[in-house]
Formats: sequence, C-alpha cells, structure tokens
Amino acid sequence: MKSILATTLFLILAGSQLPAQTIVVSDFNGTGWDLYSGSDWAPAAVTGPEFLTIGPSATGNANASFNRFIAPIPDMTGTTVFHLDLRLVAGNEVNQLAFYVSDFETTYQWDFTVLSAGLNSTTFTTVIFDLASPDIVSGSGVLDLNDLGQIGFVGGSVAETDLPFRMQFDNLVGVGTVPEPASAGLLSLCLAAWAWRRRAGVAK
Repeated sequence: MKSILATTLFLILAGSQLPAQTIVVSDFNGTGWDLYSGSDWAPAAVTGPEFLTIGPSATGNANASFNRFIAPIPDMTGTTVFHLDLRLVAGNEVNQLAFYVSDFETTYQWDFTVLSAGLNSTTFTTVIFDLASPDIVSGSGVLDLNDLGQIGFVGGSVAETDLPFRMQFDNLVGVGTVPEPASAGLLSLCLAAWAWRRRAGVAK
C-alpha cells in the first residue's frame, strides 16, 4: 500500500507542476487587424511580411487605434500576461501609448510610454502587460479570457494629436499556465484510504 500510495502521490504532484503555455494572438504577418476611429493609420499601415508598420504619414491621436475583433481571437484561458514586441521607426515623436483587451463587458487597459518601456529603433523590445495589474478597469471588473471580443492598441494622447507616429509591431502572445487538472480530489481519496488501512493494521 505504501508503494502504491507513494507512486500515486508522485504522479499527482508531478501533474501539479503545470507547464507554461504560449498562445499566439497575432504575429502581425497577415490580416485580422482593423483600423478605425477616423484614424489616419489605415493608409499608413503596412502589414507583413514579418511585422506591422505604422507610418510614414500617421500621427498620434488618443482616438486612433487598431483592433482585432471577435472571430480571430483565440481562447486565452490560463493567460496571466500578454507580451507584445515593439520597435520605434525613425522620426517617431509620440510617447504616450496604451494596450487593452475587452470582452465587451469589461476592458483592461495598460498605459505606458516609449521611455518607460525602453523602446528603441534598433531592436524589438518585449513589453509585458500583467492581467493582475491593469492601469484601468472598466465594466464589470471580471475579464472573461474565454470570450475576448477585442484586443487593441492606442498610440498618442490628445496633446500628441499632430505628432508623427512611427512604430512596428510583432508577436502578440498570451503567456500563462495550462489550466490545473482536478487532482485535489484524488489526492484526498488516496490519503483517506491510507489512513483507514493504517488504522486497520494493514498499511504495508
């Protein structure tokens, strides 16, 4: 019994070491992103073959953004952070940026700046957005990762409306852990069986 219990416990505990998961939202190599809100980004955006570039005629605007809508967004269950690779293009003067995700009832938004994110025009920099600490939460306050309807990015503040906005986007992914299996109940049953056999004098 001890041998069986030890083996069972090992399997349960080994299963509790949950593997990391990475879910690709977009590699920015193709379609699936829509530009809207009267933005001048649309004619200035070039998608692919390896990343999306905003420029050369785009300007910063708090109401200008691009979004990925309902159908293309995968189930993001298990995601704890989003990673987005960004690189500046020469001539950019916009500093205020925002990233957001929404299930159309709740929206999480993270505000950051070119300076705080350490962005440069030489290499892509991975900016991390932690689902546990968004800067702004609107709506019900509980984001449904299984039913996201919109993921988007805003470049520029009201004060930066007429400034040149030049940036490249690559590899937006959700990173987290595989949802935990229901192993707690099995562990409890094993311990209870071992305790019963021990009281009965047959724990060998």
